[in-house]
Amino acid sequence: SSVTMAASAKSSLLPWLCLALVCFLRPWSGFVSPLRVDPTERRQLHLRAQREDHGTLEFPSGRRVAAAAAVACALLLKGQPVGALMSTKPPKPVVAQDKNFQPVEVQSWVQASKGQPDLVIGLRGDPYYLLPGQDGGAIRNFALRAECTHLGCLANWNRVVNKFVCPCHGSEYDAQGSVIKGPAPKSLALAHVELTDSQKVRLSAWSEEDFRDGTEPWWA
Repeated sequence: SSVTMAASAKSSLLPWLCLALVCFLRPWSGFVSPLRVDPTERRQLHLRAQREDHGTLEFPSGRRVAAAAAVACALLLKGQPVGALMSTKPPKPVVAQDKNFQPVEVQSWVQASKGQPDLVIGLRGDPYYLLPGQDGGAIRNFALRAECTHLGCLANWNRVVNKFVCPCHGSEYDAQGSVIKGPAPKSLALAHVELTDSQKVRLSAWSEEDFRDGTEPWWA
């Protein structure tokens, strides 16, 4: 029938469309925005400190972006949703790493951060802020994922106003990561912080209630 023929023709074109997508993405590798990088891609990110108060993120090459597009096409050809690329499993606990990919030791971090939130590589290779302790403590028992909940830009710590401020669209978060100004719709994601026997900083998934507003964690 005409319907069967049309479906067959559409199916035969899918591999060529996927190939065209991969070929299109590759030349634009230098222009891939961090807003468009899938979270699974961030496992290989490189944290480079370029300013005293925060670092900037270098994201994966266009080859990985093209590979991700190829996998997405393969899933489509098999009739699976693209969302299958996204893992729903909670991330495994990890020892935080600094800009040189070295494990973060708490006393060294306290000296280097000088009482300010500081970026590290955390769960799934994502950027997280470790927070200075209160009432004599060295470090807070939670960390904040640094990505703005609006479109994923890196929210910078502004020590003058004591807020996290997104440079893309002006969203603001307080010192605990609670959103106080839009367009960001949600607070920054949380992670647990604990110390290993050797005093290294370890992050683990936060799956319980968000203590800041009593809601279920949107990121879990």
